[in-house]
Amino acid sequence: MLKASSPLDGFHIEIAGTSLSEITDLQITSAAARDVPQAWPEPGYSNDASGSRIIRLAIDQAFILGTFDPVFHGNAVTTDQSDSWAALRLRGPLARAALERICMIDLHPAAFGQDRVARTLMEHLNVIIICTNIDDYLLLSARSSAVSFLHAVETSLTNAG
Repeated sequence: MLKASSPLDGFHIEIAGTSLSEITDLQITSAAARDVPQAWPEPGYSNDASGSRIIRLAIDQAFILGTFDPVFHGNAVTTDQSDSWAALRLRGPLARAALERICMIDLHPAAFGQDRVARTLMEHLNVIIICTNIDDYLLLSARSSAVSFLHAVETSLTNAG
């Protein structure tokens, strides 16, 4: 019998009121649509809709985090990506400072506020970063480099504190 396992064994740490946690139950669906559904946000943004967070990565591409409803998302071609990604949530007063040490984009709330999304590099690793709220970030990176990804974020958080 097959049993699902998380890439980081449910990692969780808290430093100075800021938590870094692996998200182990995230359903991720990649969607490509010729006729983009109206519910999709503009590229570079995300939204919470119909119980899912839609992350618009390009003109015709999005990730749906959570339950995928084909009716809600139109005629998109979809692929389940859930087991391909490591997901971390970084939340708290040191979150932005920790990310600014390793992220090459401007994370100031005026430039990268709530619901913003970007693909970037962190310590030479490809990462999708989503600002879900002030001082609350969801980070996705390839499962194959999950340990290195966690090490980079954890070390930066430790040094930010």
